[in-house]
Amino acid sequence: MNSFDYLPFFNEELVPKLLEDVLDWALIHGLSFRRKGSPCKYSLTAAPFTLLPSKFPADVFFDMLSLQPDMGSLYRRIAYDFDFVKSALQGVGTVDKFVENLLNIYKTVEKEGITQPLSLDVQRSDYMCSLNQETHKASAKQIEVNNIAVSFAGLASVCSQLHKWLLRLLMCGNTGVVETNLPANDSLQTVAAALVEAWKLYGQQQAAILFVVEEVTLNVSDQRLIEYAVSDLTGGKVRVLRLTLGDCYRRLKLDESRGRALVLTDDDNCEIAVAYFRTGYVPEQYDGDNSWAARMLIERSRAIKCPWIGYQLAGTKKIQQLLTNADILRRFVSDDRMASKIQSTFANMYGLEAESADIQTVIDMVLYNPGAFVMKPQLEGGGNNLFDEDIVNVLKTASPESLQRFIIMDRVFPLEHRNIIVRSETGEIVPRRVVSELGIFGCMIGDDKNILWQLNKGHLLRTKLFETNEGGVIVGASALDSPYLS
Repeated sequence: MNSFDYLPFFNEELVPKLLEDVLDWALIHGLSFRRKGSPCKYSLTAAPFTLLPSKFPADVFFDMLSLQPDMGSLYRRIAYDFDFVKSALQGVGTVDKFVENLLNIYKTVEKEGITQPLSLDVQRSDYMCSLNQETHKASAKQIEVNNIAVSFAGLASVCSQLHKWLLRLLMCGNTGVVETNLPANDSLQTVAAALVEAWKLYGQQQAAILFVVEEVTLNVSDQRLIEYAVSDLTGGKVRVLRLTLGDCYRRLKLDESRGRALVLTDDDNCEIAVAYFRTGYVPEQYDGDNSWAARMLIERSRAIKCPWIGYQLAGTKKIQQLLTNADILRRFVSDDRMASKIQSTFANMYGLEAESADIQTVIDMVLYNPGAFVMKPQLEGGGNNLFDEDIVNVLKTASPESLQRFIIMDRVFPLEHRNIIVRSETGEIVPRRVVSELGIFGCMIGDDKNILWQLNKGHLLRTKLFETNEGGVIVGASALDSPYLS
């Protein structure tokens, strides 16, 4: 029996023999996480991944790839529209302390004037592919847009390499199918190239790139792969620092004599060209006032931010919900054809403002069939969304004011397929019902008026068990995957 009809050359009886091979390949090539809870901080384990690439519609894949330049441009315009962002998030900020703190930094930057006009956005737009009930064709619906600490550019590239290696092995070196059906994945090189280009545009050869990281970084291989790719692209000329927000508070300062250059307190000659955030997207990553002071310091500095605070706010779920309104979308996208194409990827979304005339209608609709919806807070990263009875509990117990912290989104039911999720701790090798989520990477450097540099290459496929609601790899809900185009 073969559960993988799109791979007729694959024999499921080979799976037990392949398990050791693929896990060794993963560890040796960096498809790994730092082991959670290990007394040794250098202990690694293989990241969860699918044994085989998953079948995915080619037309949907290329449509989303072609859409990414315009998705990036849309969020650039939003990020620099101070009036819109402040108005859109004003209500949320009154009940969500995290959003309030971000808005306070945004307002300070606006009041003082942007010190560094250039910013770098490393964006990943995530989609699920479902079957249109009217046309019976596959189509993509956007799940979210990630603008801060966008992960897996490194591991996604490695996972694609693993699947290419495995298929070549299974096909005894026949590369025709591999090259045709497994698209090239340049996500790692795309992000590394973006950081290098931002460093060049800063114009100071001795300046460093700063990775702002968590206190404990589980996804360290993903970050280090980018760091090493930066070194390769520059011949080792760029110094890369890794500091937590707490470290930034203690070790960084502004040099007003150099136009608010961001420098090390113990080395004035070490200037930061690019501040690349791999943390800062959830409240728990800000350990008190000092962490927030560090974020404020970086935002007020001359360093090129990745992202600057405007991009993070533009990526909130509230703004994603507002963009489903055609009039609001056309505020930022003047081309009707492109606006329609972007809007076609949006699922229905609903606000929960107490003063909304439709609030009770929305609540009644969700309570009648909670399984048809997802409740989302204003956060990035996996594990934050609410489903089913959890939605009901919030709607019935939360105060009307606090409900506006959330938005409601029609639940997307993606195409189901089968795959084997490889987890080093379990060794399970049974094909299971799974669903996938496609992320498209895009990088852009620009200011409030112009795009100076843009590169849109690379993708991420994450696959989870059919019965699992959440899809974060770090939180253990899903696995890294590659699309096998069909």
